[in-house]
Amino acid sequence: MADLKRYWCDWALGPLSENPRMSQQQIFSPILWIPLLFLLMGLGASGKETPPTVISGMLGGSVTFSLNISKDAEIEHIIWNCPPKALALVFYKKDITILDKGYNGRLKVSEDGYSLYMSNLTKSDSGSYHAQINQKNVILTTNKEFTLHIYEKLQKPQIIVESVTPSDTDSCTFTLICTVKGTKDSVQYSWTREDTHLNTYDGSHTLRVSQSVCDPDLPYTCKAWNPVSQNSSQPVRIWQFCTGASRRKTAAGKTVVGILGEPVTLPLEFRATRATKNVVWVFNTSVISQERRGAATADSRRKPKGSEERRVRTSDQDQSLKISQLKMEDAGPYHAYVCSEASRDPSVRHFTLLVYKRLEKPSVTKSPVHMMNGICEVVLTCSVDGGGNNVTYTWMPLQNKAVMSQGKSHLNVSWESGEHLPNFTCTAHNPVSNSSSQFSSGTICSGPERNKRFWLLLLLVLLLLMLIGGYFILRKKKQCSSLATRYRQAEVPAEIPETPTGHGQFSVLSQRYEKLDMSAKTTRHQPTPTSDTSSESSP
Repeated sequence: MADLKRYWCDWALGPLSENPRMSQQQIFSPILWIPLLFLLMGLGASGKETPPTVISGMLGGSVTFSLNISKDAEIEHIIWNCPPKALALVFYKKDITILDKGYNGRLKVSEDGYSLYMSNLTKSDSGSYHAQINQKNVILTTNKEFTLHIYEKLQKPQIIVESVTPSDTDSCTFTLICTVKGTKDSVQYSWTREDTHLNTYDGSHTLRVSQSVCDPDLPYTCKAWNPVSQNSSQPVRIWQFCTGASRRKTAAGKTVVGILGEPVTLPLEFRATRATKNVVWVFNTSVISQERRGAATADSRRKPKGSEERRVRTSDQDQSLKISQLKMEDAGPYHAYVCSEASRDPSVRHFTLLVYKRLEKPSVTKSPVHMMNGICEVVLTCSVDGGGNNVTYTWMPLQNKAVMSQGKSHLNVSWESGEHLPNFTCTAHNPVSNSSSQFSSGTICSGPERNKRFWLLLLLVLLLLMLIGGYFILRKKKQCSSLATRYRQAEVPAEIPETPTGHGQFSVLSQRYEKLDMSAKTTRHQPTPTSDTSSESSP
C-alpha cells in the first residue's frame, strides 16, 4: 500500500520538482491535485505519527498550528486539512494556496515558514486538523494532528447570596453562588477572603460559610477561569445580609434624640475586661467595629472620606458611640455587641437614634372670609419650612391666653359680622425645639363683597344726581334774577319836560308806552333795552 501511494505521489508531484518551466495553471489544475488529495486522505498515508496536540482558542481570536520543523529539513510541501475538507497547500518560503474559499483571508503561514495561522475564530472552527508533511529524500509522509477547542472570553462574575440562615448566637450561615454570564464550557471557580488563608480551588461555584457578628466582616471574592481567560468579581461583604440576627432583639432598647448638625452620644457605659475581645457597633446592617483602642472603622463602602473620617468614634473609657455633626441619614437602629473570648454568644444592647432639626419661625395664612346668617368664618393655617413630619401645633388667642387647639396645623375661627377678626398665636413643637408666630388682622366682616360694591355704586349715583340738580337750579335762579331787574327798570318813567299844549304831551306818552310794550316782548333777543325820547320832544 505504501509503495502504491508513493507511486501516485511521485507521479502527481513530479512536475513540481523536475519541470519548473510548467505554467502555474498546469501545476495547480484541479485535475492534478484533487485526485492526489483524496488519495492521500483515503489511503491514510502511513508514516511518522504523533498524538494529537490540543489547542485552545478564544472566540474571535487567533491560533497557530505549530509544526516545530527543524531549519535543516528540506520540505517539498505540506497539506493542511480539516476532515473531510482540504484547507491549504503550503510550499517552502511561505507560499500558500487556499483550497477552501471559506477560509480566504483567515489562513496564512507563520514566521517559521510552515506552521498554519488561523484568525477570526468561530465556534464552527472547533475540531480536528491534520498536517501531511512531505520532505525531500524521505520516503514516508509525516502526519501531525491537532484538536482545536474554541472558548468565549469570560465576563466579570457576580456573587449572589442564595440563602441566609440566622442562628440564636448572633451569627448567620450564608450560601454564596458565583455566576458568569454566557457559556459555561470548562469554567472553574475559586474563592478567596481578604486578609485570611481562605483560598479554595475545588472548582465549585458554590461556597457555604458561617459568620458571627464578632467576626471581622472581611470581603469575599470569586474568580472564574477557562482555558483562554479568567476574571474576578467585586469583593462582597456578607454580614449586611444577616438581618435576622440583629433584628431578633430590637423590641427593647433606649431611644436617643439628637439635633441636626450637633453631636450626640449613644451611652454604652461598659468597662472592658481581660476577657473582652472587642465591641462591635452595628448601624442597620453595616458594621462599625472598634478594636481595643482607636477610632471606629466602618464598612469600606460606608467609610467616611476626608474631613468626615473622624465624625464617628467610640469612647476609650466606656466604648460609647459618639457622632459629631449629625445628619438626617444617621437616624436609625444601632446595636452594640460586646464580644468575649470566653463565649461565642455576645451581649447586646439596642439603641434608636432620632434626629430632628431646630424649628424656624412658623408662618400663618388665612383662607377667604365666608359669611352666613351674620356669622363670619375663616380657616387659619400654620406651617414651618423643613420641619419634617413630627411637628405639632398649638393655637392661643392673645386676649385670654387659653389654648383653643392643640396638635393640628389648621384652626377654624368664627365671629359675628361687623367685629374684627381675633388675633392668635401659633406655636410649632418638635422633640428638640419650639417656635411661635403671632397673627394679627384688622379685617372686618361686614357682609359679602358684592353688597359693598352695590351700596358704594348707589351712593356715587345719588351724589352725581344731586350735583346735576343743583347746577340747573342755580342757572334757573340766575336767569330769573336778571329778568326781574329789567322789569323794575322799565317801571320808572323818565322826567318829561313841560309843553305848551296838552296834545303834545299826550303824543309823547303814547309813544313811550308803545316802546315800553315792545321792549318787554323782545327782552330775550335784546338784553339791554334802549329809550330815546329826545327825538319825540317838541321844539
